Amino acid sequence: ADVRLPAGGQGTQSQTAIGLQNLLTAGEALSKAGAEFLDFTNEARIQSERLFTQKIQGKSVTGDLRALFDARFTAALENLTRANAQMQAIKPRAFPPSLQPIIRTAQTELNSLTALLATFRDQSPLLLTMLGDTDPQRYLVLLENSNEIRPGGGFIGSYMLLTLNDGYLDSRSFYDVYELDNRYHKSITPPPEIARLTQDWRFRDSNISPDLRSSAAKAAWFFEEEGGPTVDHVVMVDLDAVAELRDQLRQPQPHE
Repeated sequence: ADVRLPAGGQGTQSQTAIGLQNLLTAGEALSKAGAEFLDFTNEARIQSERLFTQKIQGKSVTGDLRALFDARFTAALENLTRANAQMQAIKPRAFPPSLQPIIRTAQTELNSLTALLATFRDQSPLLLTMLGDTDPQRYLVLLENSNEIRPGGGFIGSYMLLTLNDGYLDSRSFYDVYELDNRYHKSITPPPEIARLTQDWRFRDSNISPDLRSSAAKAAWFFEEEGGPTVDHVVMVDLDAVAELRDQLRQPQPHE
């Protein structure tokens, strides 16, 4: 199709010329960003295969991921940000009506993508910290039976302790909840909402709030109160989540 530039005055034609230059500059920066993001994702996928494996002395998964992020992701985001700035500077009205919706859509989508990846950049130190980048991180994983309903997901029948260090799985152990609860003999007054159900408030009934943060905090408190170690994070997993994960793993994978 023949696309003609708007037949306005010199000002409109000047804006069109500037817009075309912006498009070319944005396209060049976007091309560089795409290649850099591709290199980053390919290398990150390879590095991530070492996550949660046994630690190799002198090797750090999180350290390698941080170095990769600083070298590749940062450069890619800089080029994407440059491309977005050029796109946002374009005035769609300087182009033919048939192109204006396309330009506006490109501006919106590129701006959203840039903001999303900038957020990922800002959150990456937290993600690395959770993998044990600076200090080992201990996770309390509550294995909840969703067939025995609790506000926080289900009855805590068992739990798992995980320790992540430099991205490696340092330790992993499973326990029955009664191994801990039966050794604890102090009396803790339950809140009114469960007082009619039990006067023996223990770790197994700690997830009494539908607010997962509250239930996680209470579970961590009970766990330490009953003699368990201090934990950095609490993860809740119920039978529905396990079943969904199992179904996902059973799905046939496409051949590469």
